[in-house]
Amino acid sequence: MDKVPIRISLGIDKLVDTISNATGLTAYGIRKNADAESYAAIKKAETETEVKLLRLQGEEKIAQYLLTRNQQKVNNVEGVIFNAKQQFAPNEIVSEEPVEKDWMNRFLNIAEDISDEDMQVIWGRVLAGEIKKPKSFSLRTLEVLRNMSKEEAFLLMRTSCFEILNDQLCTEPYGLSLVDQITLEDIGIVCGEELINSFTVSANGICSFVLNRNTRINIYAPKGLLLKFKGKKLSKAGKEILNLIIESNNVNFYSKLSNYIKTKGATKVTINKIVKWNGEQYEYQRIETEI
Repeated sequence: MDKVPIRISLGIDKLVDTISNATGLTAYGIRKNADAESYAAIKKAETETEVKLLRLQGEEKIAQYLLTRNQQKVNNVEGVIFNAKQQFAPNEIVSEEPVEKDWMNRFLNIAEDISDEDMQVIWGRVLAGEIKKPKSFSLRTLEVLRNMSKEEAFLLMRTSCFEILNDQLCTEPYGLSLVDQITLEDIGIVCGEELINSFTVSANGICSFVLNRNTRINIYAPKGLLLKFKGKKLSKAGKEILNLIIESNNVNFYSKLSNYIKTKGATKVTINKIVKWNGEQYEYQRIETEI
């Protein structure tokens, strides 16, 4: 049976079309010529109409408040869209599978209230990620991220280097502290009881597993050994958000983890770079940098 070909398009064009659909610009026949910031133009037109009606009714203070508040919403959406654009390489090709309308409406409603520039970067990544691969971020994930403060986002960024096995964050003594565990559980990033993972290296063998989606670790132990790592399970939202927030400074964690493994009998621990990752399977470059 022949496979159905996947239709593709330029990422930036799809972003423009998705915003145009969400704002109803297709009804005016200008979808192909509309820029992403046309969302702002539509909102400005709606605001001006409301303000005129309020002023005719003598509600100047309310009109001024509405004008200021809606202008801030426009600025916020423009900031998020600008950051989304930065996530596309020149002429980047993506699937033409459409972004769900309900998802896009929820996203834009949330984006209107994102005024912090650092958080606009994260939300821009969310939009770009959904454009590239629809259904990457659930509605529940949008709500978890919506309720996350800037400080909590920075905490997640700082602790993302502790990720192992694509679904857990390593815990103490060389990973996530108890205080941080509690915070991340409160905001919906990790869930459940602390888990214990066991890995066996047979005599004259090697054991390998993935760290934070960009590194494969190889453990060498000529006499064999049994390793146990503690971790907290990532929620579905936690896994999706961690695709956006990855801390590149892993040196300290790698060093502590390697020291622990060597106290258990390993003679060498090396890291190798993962060059392709689809969420489950990966390809890696054999570097064998010892840590």
